[in-house]
Amino acid sequence: MCNGGDTKLSRSGDIPEPDVQLAQYFTPRNVVLELWRLVQKRCVDQSERDIRAIDLAAGAGVWLDVLIESGTVRPEDAYGIEIDQRWADRSGNSLTGDGLLGVFDGVEDGTFDIVVGNPPFGKMANFYAAMGEPAARNLAERFPLWKGLGENRDSYPIELLFIERALQVLSPGGWGVLVLPEGVLANAKLQSARDHLLRDFILTEVIELPPSVFRGRGLNAKTAAIIFKKGQNRRSHTTRLYRPKTNVKQSEVSPFLAQVGRGKGALLSTCRVRQTSFVNRRWDVGYWRGASLVRQLNRRFSTQPLGHFIEHLTYGPIVTGRKPAPVAEGTSIIRQGDIVETGLDESGLIRVEACGEFDPERSRVRAGDLLFPRSGAGALGRNRMAVYAGSGKANVGCFVDLVRLSGINPYYTWLFFKTPSGWGQISALINGVGTPNINFGEIRSLRIVQADPTTQNAIEARYLREVLPWHHQRDKSSQARVRGERAFRVIVADLQRYVSGELSERALVETVGAD
Repeated sequence: MCNGGDTKLSRSGDIPEPDVQLAQYFTPRNVVLELWRLVQKRCVDQSERDIRAIDLAAGAGVWLDVLIESGTVRPEDAYGIEIDQRWADRSGNSLTGDGLLGVFDGVEDGTFDIVVGNPPFGKMANFYAAMGEPAARNLAERFPLWKGLGENRDSYPIELLFIERALQVLSPGGWGVLVLPEGVLANAKLQSARDHLLRDFILTEVIELPPSVFRGRGLNAKTAAIIFKKGQNRRSHTTRLYRPKTNVKQSEVSPFLAQVGRGKGALLSTCRVRQTSFVNRRWDVGYWRGASLVRQLNRRFSTQPLGHFIEHLTYGPIVTGRKPAPVAEGTSIIRQGDIVETGLDESGLIRVEACGEFDPERSRVRAGDLLFPRSGAGALGRNRMAVYAGSGKANVGCFVDLVRLSGINPYYTWLFFKTPSGWGQISALINGVGTPNINFGEIRSLRIVQADPTTQNAIEARYLREVLPWHHQRDKSSQARVRGERAFRVIVADLQRYVSGELSERALVETVGAD
């Protein structure tokens, strides 16, 4: 879990170590500061009465510290609950116990104006011991989301119950700001839970936090902050979504969040979604950014789903219990790691027995086939693809999809999906939980601009002339690798200028054909 805030000195002068078993990875103070400034600016009305606030998993208490220091909440109106008694020394009303099932003086349902924090992340089973092995009946009585889960209860994400608990303690019209793992927003298995929550709150903002916020030794969490208001959904309500436009380093996190507060900035990509559109759909920003990119493309061009052009789609053989035995002569096997930025690196291909179990006919590669790694942060997560340009026998490994196209140039297809307009669609689909992954249906659903055949062929010619010679030398010279990747990026950038409307088709063809 990532809960509470950054560590601070206790009155004894000691700094407790975060509990790895409880997954205590605390929110950096600068992130809390910027998120609270955003909530103050857009949500909080403190003109008439005192404001009561609570953090249900307070950790070291930095969220409450920030609220009190801002002058928005008086110390006596700030409540922090934390199950780990080592963090008993916190600001405001410090309460030790279970923020989900515990009963505390001053903590009644419907009595708080603000809920803040970073609740635990992880499966319920990981927290039963700390919670005192709660009875399923007790959880079901307090949390409607818990009912009907059956065998899925142990793997149910505890953070969803913290969202539901936040809604319970909020008064009507009260506000919440929570930092959550992106999987809660994106995992298809949790869609019914998200739809249930939408009945009771208005989702006003979703902010994809830069990966650098929760990155460190033993930690690499992709997270988002949601800001919501307790109340019935209004059909006219629009949710604002924000994500980093570029790789935001730790030193840039505060400027990024400040730009979120202003609603614009060089580090920021934004879009808006009607709340009713979230029903039966994901909440993560990447998903909606992908949908926005398709709408932008459709304003300028005729687009088609990639499936319209797919003649054959398959993956390599899955052979359990054995690895392929290399042979001196045989069929080359293309694995994820053999696909680099500028194409297929054939220098490390292994060979297996021709026509054996690792070389079935159905996944045998032909010249012009698009090679599409379908999982992994280092392959699919880096948008690695290639077009097979070899002449020898080859097959794909089990984590590489073979996409055979008809009616569209495979090189043009490859480079289109390297542009922000193409990659944005892929990244929208692979966001979520666990290892990045994309399935056949999702590959077929990707939209591609139907450029004139002359333009498509010119893109191929430029790749073959400007990139491929350097690519063939990449294993012999780092300079060749750098020059090849630079030339590749230039072609991709030109193609993006074309699909963005900054470059005409004629100008693109002339650029492509220039010496």
